[in-house]
Amino acid sequence: MRHLFASLAMTAALAAPVQAAAPMIHDAWVRLPAVAGRPAAAYFTVMGMGTADRLVEVSSPLATRTEMHTMTMTGGVMKMTPIAGVDIPARGNVAFKPGGNHAMLYTLMPAAKLGSPLPLALRFEKAGTVLVNAKTIAAGDPAPTGDTTGHSAH
Repeated sequence: MRHLFASLAMTAALAAPVQAAAPMIHDAWVRLPAVAGRPAAAYFTVMGMGTADRLVEVSSPLATRTEMHTMTMTGGVMKMTPIAGVDIPARGNVAFKPGGNHAMLYTLMPAAKLGSPLPLALRFEKAGTVLVNAKTIAAGDPAPTGDTTGHSAH
C-alpha cells in the first residue's frame, strides 16, 4: 500500500504544470524625462536561471504605455527601433542599458517622482511576470552603479 501511495504521489507531481524558474532582475533604474510629458527610459539586467526564456513585455502601473527598444548605429546615426522581445539565455545575463536595449515609459503618472521607487513588471514567456522596484534618477544624473534592486515574487 505504501508503494501505491508513493507511486501516485510521483505521478501527480509529474503531471503538475511546471513553471520555469523566474529570471533575476538586478540594477533596475529609470531615467526620468527632462521635460514633463516626454518618455522616461528604464534599464536593468536580466539574469537567466536554469532554462532559457524570452522577455516579451515590460510595463509599469505608473506609465500609460511602454515599449521595448534597441539602439543601433547605422551610417554614423544612432537609431532607436521597437523590439517584440529579447531572448534570455539560461545562466546568462542580458543588460538593458543606455545606448542598447531599454524600455520606454510613456505618459508617467504624477506618482513617478525622483527618489521614489518606480514599479516595473517584466513578463517572460515561460516564467511569467517578475515585479521589481526601479530606482529613479533625474535626466542629467549619471547612471547608478551596483545592485539598485532585486526581483520580487511573480
